[in-house]
Amino acid sequence: MPFSPRLPEFPSGDPGPEGLSICSDEQISRARRVTRARRPGDWERDLERARAGEGWLAGVLRADPRITDFEDHTARYDRLDFSFTFGGRTVYVDLKEKRSRYSSGIAGVWPEIAAEDLFIVDETVFRRIVWQGGGGYLVVHDHPARRWAIFGPWELTLGPRVRYQRRGQRTSEFLKGKVLLNLAASAALGPEFSVDLLLDVVTRSARQRDQVEAVPVPTEIVPEVGF
Repeated sequence: MPFSPRLPEFPSGDPGPEGLSICSDEQISRARRVTRARRPGDWERDLERARAGEGWLAGVLRADPRITDFEDHTARYDRLDFSFTFGGRTVYVDLKEKRSRYSSGIAGVWPEIAAEDLFIVDETVFRRIVWQGGGGYLVVHDHPARRWAIFGPWELTLGPRVRYQRRGQRTSEFLKGKVLLNLAASAALGPEFSVDLLLDVVTRSARQRDQVEAVPVPTEIVPEVGF
């Protein structure tokens, strides 16, 4: 029978293996020891914190004259935060925030990546961004490192990542898919957010769609095969 890998399960935000590989028993055990399961109140608290950042970014995007048809979807849970038209294309943007450093369990599961460069995003959000047909972008505000990262479609789909599942509980226990990203592999990384930077990533991503050579992703070297 063909081997079908199973995504590892963790009680909180600890990641599993890169790609479709499987964590070792030692990695899973370590992650479970240093974390706790998320509780019903965690989701409400995270949502409240997110509102301020979403409001700020909405104001910045809405004020830029290069952006038209701006729409704020933050009141809906089935949409990315914002959409607008730029360069004749519809662009979808989702804002996520990293508010604290991750545990040693997270750092230990993907030890090749510096702990400060790790970022966890819901797989639901990841899928919605990719679903936009190349028009989806992820903006990350990294509070501990005081910086911003922007992921375009190629960094998300072609770049390195780790998938895992987290157990949570609201009215009942459930499993939630998660994706661990490397902020150093984003399309743009800097101390401040600017619309210029976002639109540059959008323009570059559109230009790279039909190029023959591999799209470069920071931190990754694509090998050449001579046959």
